[in-house]
Amino acid sequence: MSYALNGIGCGLGEAGRDGMGALAQALQVALEADLPESAGRVYTSLQEGATRLHRFPESERYYTEGMAYCDGREIGVYSLCLMGGRAVTLLLLGRWEEAADLSLQMLGRPNISPANRLNPVRVLGSIRGRRGEPGAWELLDEALALAEGTGEPQWIVPARVARAEIRWLSGQRDLALDEVRSAYDLAAGYVDPWAFGSVAVWMTRLQAPADSPAAGCSAWSKRRQRRPRPTFTRRPTACSPITSTGFRRGPR
Repeated sequence: MSYALNGIGCGLGEAGRDGMGALAQALQVALEADLPESAGRVYTSLQEGATRLHRFPESERYYTEGMAYCDGREIGVYSLCLMGGRAVTLLLLGRWEEAADLSLQMLGRPNISPANRLNPVRVLGSIRGRRGEPGAWELLDEALALAEGTGEPQWIVPARVARAEIRWLSGQRDLALDEVRSAYDLAAGYVDPWAFGSVAVWMTRLQAPADSPAAGCSAWSKRRQRRPRPTFTRRPTACSPITSTGFRRGPR
């Protein structure tokens, strides 16, 4: 039951709706049934869902509760996932130093999987690029390679947007436009409105003519209605169970 409710809540969130109620129920079921793996999974979903909705106090609460729960039961894969999600939240809040420190902490761990490298390499690459520090592009190249390895817009779009920003800051407008156009082609109808909005902002900033980006949310809505959602062999998340060598296909 917890697994099913988690899937419903995540699906609603990815469709731009509020799935937090279903996720809260999923956590309650998992805790009452003493199912640590299920509870750890739902904590990551709650944190991700709250961040997606920009409900940052909730995201922080689920991060704190989830870390205490997972660390107390040695569920390392979900602790790492929570840390990656926290790094993304800190970046969105403008708390760069904390985001960079947490990302470095994650990347310094031995044998961290490619799935769990996704968030910290993108966050750290973005921060270094904004500061003009060395090593930004090595991280952002890895972020894109890892994201494209999933084949999933939920990961590719943020990587492309991060790269577009740093190219723009470096005065490489044409290359920035290439990045954001690639993101736009994937984003419309496939990612949540906040993620699509970030693409629309960059399309407008770069004065790209495609699909009237100033009305990005309207374009997203129209394209969403006429384009079927893709079917993935697993839920798009860096927190799916993984092997030591990479992403493991299969349901979450």
